[in-house]
Amino acid sequence: MELARSLLVFLLAGLYEIGGGYLMWLSIREDKGIWVAVLVGAIMVLYGIIPTFQPAKLWQSLCCIR
Repeated sequence: MELARSLLVFLLAGLYEIGGGYLMWLSIREDKGIWVAVLVGAIMVLYGIIPTFQPAKLWQSLCCIR
């Protein structure tokens, strides 16, 4: 179960990272507006929080969670 949760957290973080980067690119290059940039900010904040849900002890120590 811990392995499945670790993989899910890893995939979710990757999705948020790639999606946030793509939306930032759209907001700058395609001039999508300020609302896309605000959405990118929220996604990147969540991208920073997602690794804290990692159940593996190594990742908790790397994220400074105890």
